[in-house]
Parts: sequence; C-alpha cells; structure tokens
Amino acid sequence: MASFGWKRKINSVSKNNLFTNDDDTNTRQKPFPFKRMKTPNVTEDVMSKCLRLKNEGTILADSERHWEAIKKWDEAVKLNPTDEKLHEMMAQVYLLLNELLPAVKCAKKCVKTNPKWWIGYQTYGRTLLGIGEVKMAIRSFSKALHIQPDVIELREDDINWACTLLKQHNEMTTTKCRENADLIDIDEDNECKQVAKWTPDGNPVTEID
Repeated sequence: MASFGWKRKINSVSKNNLFTNDDDTNTRQKPFPFKRMKTPNVTEDVMSKCLRLKNEGTILADSERHWEAIKKWDEAVKLNPTDEKLHEMMAQVYLLLNELLPAVKCAKKCVKTNPKWWIGYQTYGRTLLGIGEVKMAIRSFSKALHIQPDVIELREDDINWACTLLKQHNEMTTTKCRENADLIDIDEDNECKQVAKWTPDGNPVTEID
C-alpha cells in the first residue's frame, strides 16, 4: 500500500548515513540511530491504528451499521487524512444515508487527495447526481473513464444514466419555455382586449348587451 512508503524512505536515509568518515568519533554516531529508531515505531503505531479503524468501519458498513462505520472512518481520517479510500468509502455511505452534502464533500476530498484514482471520480460523479449537478457529474465520470477506459460500468451505467437525466432535464426545460411563451401570448391578447375597451380620449367604451 502507498501509505507504507515512508518505510523505504527512512531506510534509504539510514543507509546513506552509514557511509561516514572513519575519523568520526563514536560519540557522534551513537545518538543518531537512537533517534531514527524512535520515529518509525511511533509512525507504525499510528498507521496500524488507522488500518484497524478502517477495517472496523468496513465491517460495520457491511452490516449496514452506517453511522458507526462513519464514526470509525472519521477517526481514521484524523490519523491519516491522505488516505483517499477512507474519503471515498465515507462518501459512499453518506450517499446511502441520503446525506448528500457530506457525501459530495468527502468525494471531493478523495479526488483532491488522489486525482489519478478513477473510483474517486466515479463516486464524486454519483454524489453530484444526488444534488442535481448533472453536467458536473458527467464531467467527473468522463475523467474516470479517461483514467480507466476499460471499465464497462462507467460507460454503460454511470455516463449513460447521467446523459439520460440531462436529456430529460433539457426536454422539461424546453416544455416549460413553450408553456411560458403561450402564457405570454395569452396575457398579450387579454391586454389588447382591455385596451380596446377605452377610447383614445381615455373614456371607457359603453358595452351594449
């Protein structure tokens, strides 16, 4: 996993520091490995706790205990805010709970954390559909498809569904525009009829039954 990349970095730094001059004194070398040994142990504890919370949240979500899952993942995110999978899972669960704005917020954090992960853009697009941002959703799905073009689900389900919604929206907008235009024509006819009831001098015309 990418989250354990720090181990390789720390090891490489330690190896580079082994190539010191033979003239260096022992007192100069002894405290250095002591400090370096202390830091990874603390980091490992944090990462292991984060992984435990992440797994516990997944088990709770599978058991449909969604709010408890979110609580676990929220704790994990505080320990490791750069884990895009945590943000994405929280977005999914918020979407299931119909908590649309928190879902969008988590999905947005996911794609910002890792802009090369297609699943993040897929989930972000689905949350955008939830709040009615169809065009933005299509854009997000398209980014996901660009990153991972062999995913059939993206093309046949997500993008097609979003395009269908956009088409329906455009048809409804066109219908409303036509209805409004008809109402304007009716109002203009009524206004003309009302004007015809008055003489040029401003006197009302007496209607004869």
